[in-house]
Amino acid sequence: MKKIDHDGLLLCKIQGAIFENSLKKTNTSSEIFIRRFMFSDIAKEFDSKAYLDGSITKDEVFELIEDEYGESSYGKNKYSEQVLHWIGYLYRYFSYTYELTSKQVYRYVKPKELNGLYLAYHSLDCAQAIERILEAKNISFDIDEQNKRLLQIIKETRYGKEITMNSVFDDNKPFNSKSNDVLREPQEILTFDYKYKGKNVGQIDIKKMNTTLGFKITIYGDYSKRGMESTLLTKALALTKSFNDIKKITTSVNKDEQAMIEALKRYDFIYQDEDNKKIYFEKKLKATKS
Repeated sequence: MKKIDHDGLLLCKIQGAIFENSLKKTNTSSEIFIRRFMFSDIAKEFDSKAYLDGSITKDEVFELIEDEYGESSYGKNKYSEQVLHWIGYLYRYFSYTYELTSKQVYRYVKPKELNGLYLAYHSLDCAQAIERILEAKNISFDIDEQNKRLLQIIKETRYGKEITMNSVFDDNKPFNSKSNDVLREPQEILTFDYKYKGKNVGQIDIKKMNTTLGFKITIYGDYSKRGMESTLLTKALALTKSFNDIKKITTSVNKDEQAMIEALKRYDFIYQDEDNKKIYFEKKLKATKS
């Protein structure tokens, strides 16, 4: 990661001003303009810092983009001047410090996302705001971290295909996601055991409480060192699709179960509370299931 310097800050200010002036200089929506700019030839001049050595004015940038893509009045949604300036500044800061092209930065985070984050993040230092955005998206540019996650994906893929649900629930009927009698009792606890190569590796307990679903994952023996947490978490989330009207999923883990804590965060579970032994997480669903 590269430290911001005088040239970098100057490029950030110029791009912020260009984005802000797009309100007056373009007829397209803000999102269309931003996409055009980030994929344009002039953006490459910003990427290489060549823009600072040239004589292109801020106003001429709009003419160049129009020459490249043609006239357009597509889209009506316009962002405010403050939001546009922040997005332009942040995009250039991101590109400059992470040594990415404008196209790459745009693909990592879209203007619509940044527009929604403006109120929460615009008062933060740009480096901190970018760090939070990447963390929320589970994106890391650290080589060791990338290798670690790649290994985790390989483990999840391998075990995910080979782990089978062995057990049954209640009165020993096999679990059937289409069955209407899965939830005969409002707070029935369903238990599912999982096997890998003929050996029990873990267990998932699910409990339904009105529109909230709680679950607990138990990993047996040294399987916690073999990437089983994420695999069983994937299985648990797949099971939740069998329940109707679920708006929220909750779970708790022991404080020493770091692998499970990291897995929950990767699957967008949010920290809620903790006591002496456990940490409690919650995941709100975007829409009720039908």
